[in-house]
Amino acid sequence: MPRKPPALTPIDPGPRELTLEEMCTDGALPIRAAAAFIGVGLSTMRQLVDAKEVPSLKVRAKVMVPKRALVLYLAKKVAA
Repeated sequence: MPRKPPALTPIDPGPRELTLEEMCTDGALPIRAAAAFIGVGLSTMRQLVDAKEVPSLKVRAKVMVPKRALVLYLAKKVAA
């Protein structure tokens, strides 16, 4: 009777970058509210968005920042 081969375990790909759509599942904030959420001024928040440190999307001429992106930014800032 032939032996059954061991079951293959999937290789964990590790952490990956989230897409903008995945980040928006929890919702998004306007840029002014996002700045208040992380405790910076509006001009600093605009610099973060322009430098692509915090991803954003434009909805009807408003810049929206995903909540998850803000939390990830704060976690990175605290870890540094």
